[in-house]
Amino acid sequence: EKDSDCNNSRCVYDLCRAGISGDPCEWDTDCDGLCGKGECHNGETGKGCGSDDDCANRRCVHDICRAGNNGDPCEKDSDCNSGDCDCGWWWGCFFSSGKCASRATEAW
Repeated sequence: EKDSDCNNSRCVYDLCRAGISGDPCEWDTDCDGLCGKGECHNGETGKGCGSDDDCANRRCVHDICRAGNNGDPCEKDSDCNSGDCDCGWWWGCFFSSGKCASRATEAW
């Protein structure tokens, strides 16, 4: 019924939970790792997220932890390994998301 009823102090939905990957959760404290979109996980790519804090690499885009590889969806440059989120607009991704692009090197 409550956290103090469980040996590990992790009562979720009226059941004692281990807090391992795949267990239901409401807060990060319900898990050994992170709680993202109601499920314990370790912030790995492809898992559900509600914010950058829910992902090990701090890249939550469209509610999924993303790797940040070329072609991955992005909303800001820090969502991409290359540091370049191409939205197709000079003002950025305010109205639509973009895709991670490789940063072109310019010869001067």
